[in-house]
Amino acid sequence: MTAFTEKAVLSPNSPNRKEKEKPSTMNKKCDVPVLNTTTIFNCIIILLFGVTAFPSSTTIRESNQVVVSVSTILPNVNVAKARQAWLNYTWRGGGIPAVVLPIDKENDNGLFSRKLLPVFADETVVYDSMREGNPSMNSAEENESAQVQYKLTSLGLWQSEIERDTHLGIVSFSPMVSGTNMTWDVEFKTKQRRNVWQKITELLILEASQNLASYVAPPLRLTTRTQLQTSLTSSEVLDKWLKFIWVQGGGLPLPINPISLDANCYQRIIIPPFLVETILSIKSFSRDYKNSRFIDEELVDDDDSLEENEIYYTVDNPGFLTYQVHSHLGRVRYRQNEELGSVEMVWDVTVRPMKRFEKIIQAFTEAIVTTLAHNFKACVELDEKASVVGIYPPRGRDFGIFKGTEPLMSVRKDCWLGRVLDAHLTDKRGSWEQTVSLFQPWTWGIPEGRQNDVTMEWTKQN
Repeated sequence: MTAFTEKAVLSPNSPNRKEKEKPSTMNKKCDVPVLNTTTIFNCIIILLFGVTAFPSSTTIRESNQVVVSVSTILPNVNVAKARQAWLNYTWRGGGIPAVVLPIDKENDNGLFSRKLLPVFADETVVYDSMREGNPSMNSAEENESAQVQYKLTSLGLWQSEIERDTHLGIVSFSPMVSGTNMTWDVEFKTKQRRNVWQKITELLILEASQNLASYVAPPLRLTTRTQLQTSLTSSEVLDKWLKFIWVQGGGLPLPINPISLDANCYQRIIIPPFLVETILSIKSFSRDYKNSRFIDEELVDDDDSLEENEIYYTVDNPGFLTYQVHSHLGRVRYRQNEELGSVEMVWDVTVRPMKRFEKIIQAFTEAIVTTLAHNFKACVELDEKASVVGIYPPRGRDFGIFKGTEPLMSVRKDCWLGRVLDAHLTDKRGSWEQTVSLFQPWTWGIPEGRQNDVTMEWTKQN
C-alpha cells in the first residue's frame, strides 16, 4: 500500500519515477492473497445472506449512518411479558441466524452480555427501565411502558466495517388496548458498505421481531379422542400406554425404539430426529410421579380439569432440526366409561409453531398423534393370538424352500406397517378405489368404516 501511495503522488517527469515504481512491480508479497478480517467478513455475509459485500463503485457517500426502525404488534401480551420474552428468547439468540453465547449471567447492574458467533462480537444491555426502579413484572402497573438499550462493546470481525462506539439499539414496549407495540431502533456508523449494512440490519431486525411475535402468539392445540373397548381399568390402560407408546415407540416406522435417558424411563430420545422428550408428571392409582420441572401454565387451558389418570410430557429440545416449535406440552388422560365397557383416551398436544412452520407442524403432529392413537387402540383391543398379520409368498404358492401355506414372516397389527398390511388384506373395495387410496397416505392402515375410531380437532388457545 505504501508503494501504491508513493507512485500516485509522483509526477511523470520525476527522475525517481522508475525507482519508486520498481518496488510495486517487483514486490511478490502483493501478489499473494491475504486472509484478513475483511475477507473473512465478506465470506460470512455471502454465506448467511446471499449478499456480495464488496465495495460499491461509489467511493464517497454523503452519510455512513445506518438507521433502522421496526414496529411489531404483539397481541394479547402485556408490556412486562413482552419485555421478558424479548430477554428470554430474542436476546438469547432466538430468531437470528447466529449462535449466541452468554458471556455472564448478570453484571453488577443485573444486566446481561452476550457473544455473537461466528463474528465474535460482544453486545451488552446498558439500560433496562424495569431494573431502574420502575414497576416490576408482577406489579399492578405491569402495562407501563418499558425500554431496553444495548450496545456493541466488542466489534470482533466487524472492526473493519463498523466504527467503534457508534452502535446503539433501543427496544421500546408501549401498551395497547389488547397487546403491546414493540419498536426496535438500531443505529450505527459504518466504515464502508453503508447500503449493504442498511439492508442486512433491516432484514435481521424484521426477522427477529416476527419470530418474537410467533414466540408469544397464542398456542395451538390438537385434541384427539379414542374409545378403547377393553375390560382394563383406566389406570391399567395408562400403564400400557407408558410401555407401548413411551418405551417401545408406539409402532412408528422408526429404525430403532426410543432410547431411555434415565433409570425410570421418564426421559427418552427418538432417533431420528434426535428429539428428547421428558415426562413431567404421572397421576394414576398405580403410580404418582412429578418431575421437578414446572409445567408451562400458558399451555394449560383454564378449563382443563384434574383427571384421575393422566400424563404430562414435553419436548426438551425443539428447534429447526428436531421439532419446529417454540414450546410444546403433551397431555394424555383416561376416563372410565363403565356403561359402554370402554376407556376414553383424550390426547392433547399444545404447541407454538415457529414462524413459517405452522402448517407443517400441524400436518406432522396430526399424522404422528393419530397414527399412535390407532396403533394403541389395536394394541389394547386385539387378542394376543390375532394380533399379527402374516406375509405369504405370491399367490400362496410354494416358493423354493418356503411353503405357500406358511407365512414368510409376521408383523404385529399394532404397528403402522401391520395395520397397513391388515387393511389391505381385508379391503373389499374396487380396484379403482384402491388405486386412488395409494395417493392418500393418510388413509393407509384404516379399514373401511373405521375412519372415526380416532377423532381430532385443532383449536387456538386464549
